[in-house]
Amino acid sequence: MPKKKAAEVTAPKRVFRRRLVEPTIDEEEIIRLKQLLAQEENLEEDLRRDMEDIIHDRDRALAKQLRYLEDRNKRLMMWIGTIFFMLIIVLFWLAGIRAMASPSFSKKSEPEQIDIGQTKDDLTRVMNRVITGIDDLKKQANQLNTVTGTPTSSEPFPVAPATR
Repeated sequence: MPKKKAAEVTAPKRVFRRRLVEPTIDEEEIIRLKQLLAQEENLEEDLRRDMEDIIHDRDRALAKQLRYLEDRNKRLMMWIGTIFFMLIIVLFWLAGIRAMASPSFSKKSEPEQIDIGQTKDDLTRVMNRVITGIDDLKKQANQLNTVTGTPTSSEPFPVAPATR
């Protein structure tokens, strides 16, 4: 085989003749090609639906996982709050026990002696002051009623007798 030049190998050949013979049309081949095109369109539609299903399933799984995490966080916060308040209760309880066990409570001190006679005298004095205060209020009410012209009664707040 003779060696060809590089320019001859790569250069396209020019066709100067036109085709005079019309190509033959094979009806079966056309039907087969139409079916292949329809299958390709169906495949694209199926792929689109499959991708939408995959995305929808992924979104559903993420939403479910998010709900689970939210519920878990709520339970965790509940337990943290419960433990916190239980610790506060235990600390106050221990402080109360410590206060009861301190030496000031453990001393054997004598109970306070109450003088009944002195207490009775104090109570009598207080009651006498209250009674004189009530009498002064009655006098002031009577003076006010005479100035305003309203009828007076012996009671500052008269109660009508009950009728049946």
